[in-house]
Amino acid sequence: VILSDHSLAAFDSHEALTMVKDAGITVPFILVTATMNDEFAAKVMKDGAYDYILKDRLNRLPSAVINSIEKHCLEKKEQAAHERLAFHIENAPLGFIEWDNELHIKALSKQAEKIFGWSLKEFSTNEINGYTLVYNGDLHIATKAAEDLISGYVQRNTTQHRNITKWGEIIWCEWFNSVLRDKDGNVVSIMSLIQDITIQKEAEEKLNKANRLYTFISQINQTIVLVRDEDGLFFNSCRIAVKFGEFEMAWIGLFDKERQKISIVSQHGIPGEDIQLFNNVLYNTNGRQEQVLRTGKHYICNDITHDPELENWKPLAAKYGIQSCMVLPIRKSGSIIGSFNLYATKLNFFEKEEIALLLEVTGDISFALDAFEIEKKQKAAEALVVQKEKLFRAMIENSTDMKVLITRDGVLLYSSPSITKVLGYNPEEFKNRSALQLIHPDHFHDFIKNRTAIFKTPGKSFYFQRQLLHKNGNWIWCEGTLTNMLHEPGINAIVSNFRDISDRKLAEKNLLHSESRLKEAQSIAHIGNFEIDLANHSELWSDEMYKISGLNKEEVVPSIDLFLSLIHPDDLNYVKTVIEESTKTFQNAAFNFRFIRMDGQMRYGCSEARFESDENKKPIRLFGIFQDITERKLGEIERTKMVNDLMLRNTELEQFSYIISHNLRSPVANIIGASTVLEDSELSTEEKAMLNRAISNSVTKLDHVIKDLNHILEIKAQISGARELVHFSELVNDIKISIKDLIDKNNIEIKYDFSKINTFLTMKPYLYSIFYNLISNSVKYRRPQIRTLIEIKSFRIENKIELIFTDNGMGIDLQKKGEQVFGLYKRFHTNIEGKGMGLFMVKTQVEILGGKISLESTENVGTEFKIEFEPVSERLS
Repeated sequence: VILSDHSLAAFDSHEALTMVKDAGITVPFILVTATMNDEFAAKVMKDGAYDYILKDRLNRLPSAVINSIEKHCLEKKEQAAHERLAFHIENAPLGFIEWDNELHIKALSKQAEKIFGWSLKEFSTNEINGYTLVYNGDLHIATKAAEDLISGYVQRNTTQHRNITKWGEIIWCEWFNSVLRDKDGNVVSIMSLIQDITIQKEAEEKLNKANRLYTFISQINQTIVLVRDEDGLFFNSCRIAVKFGEFEMAWIGLFDKERQKISIVSQHGIPGEDIQLFNNVLYNTNGRQEQVLRTGKHYICNDITHDPELENWKPLAAKYGIQSCMVLPIRKSGSIIGSFNLYATKLNFFEKEEIALLLEVTGDISFALDAFEIEKKQKAAEALVVQKEKLFRAMIENSTDMKVLITRDGVLLYSSPSITKVLGYNPEEFKNRSALQLIHPDHFHDFIKNRTAIFKTPGKSFYFQRQLLHKNGNWIWCEGTLTNMLHEPGINAIVSNFRDISDRKLAEKNLLHSESRLKEAQSIAHIGNFEIDLANHSELWSDEMYKISGLNKEEVVPSIDLFLSLIHPDDLNYVKTVIEESTKTFQNAAFNFRFIRMDGQMRYGCSEARFESDENKKPIRLFGIFQDITERKLGEIERTKMVNDLMLRNTELEQFSYIISHNLRSPVANIIGASTVLEDSELSTEEKAMLNRAISNSVTKLDHVIKDLNHILEIKAQISGARELVHFSELVNDIKISIKDLIDKNNIEIKYDFSKINTFLTMKPYLYSIFYNLISNSVKYRRPQIRTLIEIKSFRIENKIELIFTDNGMGIDLQKKGEQVFGLYKRFHTNIEGKGMGLFMVKTQVEILGGKISLESTENVGTEFKIEFEPVSERLS
């Protein structure tokens, strides 16, 4: 322990403490001093002192020495433990990374550098975070794992996903993550151990592929044993290829060598809309089908996108995500009669092992075709049948399914032990009962009809669901097949294979009843519902949700991302915020929003979601509704619009009344006054002529006012004119031609830029009048001392069209006259001839077309008019 006085003549405790730290001495440092305030004491402790003692309290020195030594020892132990941990981390086969709570790297081991290629410095310099490492297709896995840790939802978790190395290589990694918290429980670090499992994953993928293909060939072999005609063989081969081989599509085509065509005879996985593409197809010389037919060898393409030989087939392949294909020859009696065509969605799907298995499959199919043509099977084939029969018999004897063999005359040859378990009869009781005694009367007719039909065709079978009589008198539901195998040596019977489905039928009935009522209610109310299993991260949507969204249930996977993709862009951030806040706090949420259906319609919706928790109050399920409220919302909007329109019409009516009373009063008063004076008999001829001229002028003015008002009323009434697609540039060019003399005479320049949008579906006469009035206004109120420049531009902002008209003319003092700009008979430059109707007419016509107009103007600088239209989508181009 180092004991230090605070101050000597030429030396103090700060210098002493600095010397100790600079020398790397870790011995505890205790300051002994006469006086010390709290601020100084805090500074000393911050600089590295273990403790301080006031000289008048030296009795505390022994305990301070002991405590400092114990603290020092503990620190050394912690340092040693940290060094051991660091050693283990650096030498462990797993990589180690420490992240902060924003997934920026704080530390990483050499093994982690080796796995990903980046050093800690490169991570910091390039601002790489945890998400940068993750392959885009697996980003949702890493994001969910990180959010669960950072939010405190879990203490640790394990994930497997793909990552991207510094060199662009995609690798599989397994991550073991845990969080480090401070004393307040806040996450300060995420600790991750990483293992490169790429080789393991590739091995698993190969094994899975091999298992699928072995299952595929096994199912094909079973089909070959069971079917008795080419159609059944071809159909089941294609079905099994898609179901068990997990190919995207499979089809079998037969060659017409005379016409050099191939036609599909069976398929699975090809949508009905595209089947015609495979019928009567002319196979090209040296094409893939012709090569198979000519050489007898299979054809493989493991990268359709980049194969120039398949140029014509690429659009269909791209449509269904197909990247690899294989064409295998099918032989019959030694000759190639067709091809087995398999399509996979993975690149480089067909490798050596897969090719060998698939060649074996087509060999088996060809063998089966030969078998159909041969009446007597060879001994090896018979031995194989016997062997398979033993295997199948062992399976039958221990199966819960019921098997019955009956002769053509109805004699029971065999019944499986499961008969007693399911129907309650012992073999003797069952043997003495006829089929008609066991079948429900409602099913007699179909049973007799189907049994009669299969008697006529060897190998024919039919599927049935019917009720059978239990020994206790109850009727139970069974399903199965009845197959004519009377022609098969060693069988010579009608084979029935069926099972008890009573519980399933009852459940189906109840479920259908409940679902039917729910669907009816949801359809009436336009309400869909959703459910998210928070433990399994699975999500379900009701049919009405798909219907509301315009989605095809078979084409999409329900998810929160799919839901968010429907939200209108202007409402997306709001909806995301509500959902994120709800998932953080596990509080119920309700919100309104706009959404866009897959057919492009914009609709209004509302959603409400609630959490369900287990007995430990841990959320396990999120469920809620999604309702289309468009009609209600549109009604509200329409009511608001009607109120606003009524207020506007009321204001216009008041203004119109004022105009009538004001503009008609003066000429009428002049007419009355002059008429009264004319009654004076003492007037001279000249005075009478003057008064008559005054009356005539007043009548003319009165007529002009009435015509103007009538013109305005006509415009307001004609709002249902035919609409047409108007080009702004053509409109301006027509106006420039019509006022060419005025433009040339006054050296006026008119420029326009309609590159953003140039067309608008509207009433052309009105739009022409708007353009003409605004351009002529700029010409009329130009400044003579400068060259007049008129500029017109168009913009498309969201779902609006904006037209901007600017000039450098006289301008208007908006502070004094802003409220009068669009008024009738309002003029602001009396030195220029005019009636004051132009801008009033422009505003009226803009509003009739569903738009609005505003302006900015400065005297002796110029004026800018802005017109906004909100067109429906088909008006825009």
